[in-house]
Amino acid sequence: MSQLLSPEVLASRSAPLFGFWYPAVPSHRLRPGTMTALKMLDLPILLCRDRAGTLAAMRDLCPHRGMPMSFGRFDGELVECPYHGWQFDTKGRCQRIPALPEGGSFQCDKIGVATYPV
Repeated sequence: MSQLLSPEVLASRSAPLFGFWYPAVPSHRLRPGTMTALKMLDLPILLCRDRAGTLAAMRDLCPHRGMPMSFGRFDGELVECPYHGWQFDTKGRCQRIPALPEGGSFQCDKIGVATYPV
């Protein structure tokens, strides 16, 4: 199983700095409907606040091709990858893949981006 995990995830499981809370950005800097990218403990993190004001944190890499999600758009509900337009909700679940035909049997919500507690 360990060969399937990325080096950063493997390191995070044994590193003494993980498993603690760290301040990321001042709350007032992230207004509803916005997102910002940062690195914490050498991991790319995307912080976003939805239209209702709820904060979310996820890995800043699309699971499809590894493009930083922060290069894309956030409409206040969905983060869209700039490469192929995959859309993820603030819980990290894929909600739409534009290249798939409507009404198909593929369950895109089974695809996800790693999320972090906030």
